[in-house]
Amino acid sequence: MRRLVEAVVNANPNDESRSVEWKSTLDLSHRNGAFHIARCILGLANRHPPHAEHEFGGVGYMIVGAEPNNLVGITPIDPVDLDNKLSPYLSTRHPSWSSQYISIDGKQVLVVLVEPPKWGDEIWQLRKEWSDGKRVMSVATIFVRGLANTAPADDGDLDKLQERLLRRATETPRLDLDVSYEGPPLVRLDSGAEAVARWIQARGDLLRAWTLNERDERIVGLHLAECKRRIRGLYLRRLAIFGQDLQVIVRNPTTRNLPQVQIVLWSSDPGFLKAMHGNEALPDRLPLPPQGGGVLGLTSGLELPTGETEVEIEPTHITIENFFEKPPIVRLLLGDVRPHGEEKSVSFYLFAKRDAGDAIKFNYRLTSTGVDAVQEGTFVFPVAPEISSLERIVTIDERMG
Repeated sequence: MRRLVEAVVNANPNDESRSVEWKSTLDLSHRNGAFHIARCILGLANRHPPHAEHEFGGVGYMIVGAEPNNLVGITPIDPVDLDNKLSPYLSTRHPSWSSQYISIDGKQVLVVLVEPPKWGDEIWQLRKEWSDGKRVMSVATIFVRGLANTAPADDGDLDKLQERLLRRATETPRLDLDVSYEGPPLVRLDSGAEAVARWIQARGDLLRAWTLNERDERIVGLHLAECKRRIRGLYLRRLAIFGQDLQVIVRNPTTRNLPQVQIVLWSSDPGFLKAMHGNEALPDRLPLPPQGGGVLGLTSGLELPTGETEVEIEPTHITIENFFEKPPIVRLLLGDVRPHGEEKSVSFYLFAKRDAGDAIKFNYRLTSTGVDAVQEGTFVFPVAPEISSLERIVTIDERMG
């Protein structure tokens, strides 16, 4: 949650989306503040499921007390009091939501989380009239969160909400596949700014033992800058080569042929850092170090390795969506799964932060173009206890003879 608030402060003012709304400040003890939060909860809960699922796995957030380039803070109230103030607008049978206060730089920020909308959900309506003297929002007003605002539903929104509601009343086939995975525990990455700075400093110390003059220092600086550009990519590439890949396995116990089966994975665990498909454009080696040049000092060893991939090769059966300050999403296309058959996904890679817990929970959503249904579940991936040291994977003296 803290990372989300920090991302909002660092965001562009136009970055609000279907999943995130922010308010610089609200008086939580006043009915106007309660109404604005209730309106956002209703709007996020009334989103169309296919639209909502593309961000944060469908979860919606409201941030109160922060906006782009401005950490304002609010005066918090007791969570029970907040719930009591929102209840008249939401009713007792309300969307699933929760709240949490985050402290940043001594200021309190409220984060409200709204669970993902699902097929069959009811149409959530305002349950108490509200007015600020200029505007009136009547009982039964339907709010929907759009691309950048929460507003009363228009004709198109009402059509989508009706479609969503009727899915509950319609008998649809079920997806009941056996879903599992195989692969080792997730690697704890050691690729943060401190680890990279430590590696660069150590390599620089080795190289500077050779320097003879100011020209040498300049060449060493160029070499270290190129190393810094490549080091994280080379580190990830080697971890992938070492075989830390995962595969999802889907078994079809039914007599139906299921065409174009796709599974989407995501996690909101703060310990999850990165996903890869293995064909990213990553360096395959460090640059050559400066070479001894006699009385002339060092000569630059900079070169573009011939094995470095300059263009990413996008696989056809996997898509990785890595967002800035948002959890990555992995989409795996398994193709047709025949009756009593089994299909494995292509290999992919998930990496944890060095301070992640012992395991990371991933949600998954499985679909088939031949069945109007969704199967949902979770994986719990264990995380390796040891940190995969940057210095061990890419040694300090590499290519130094």
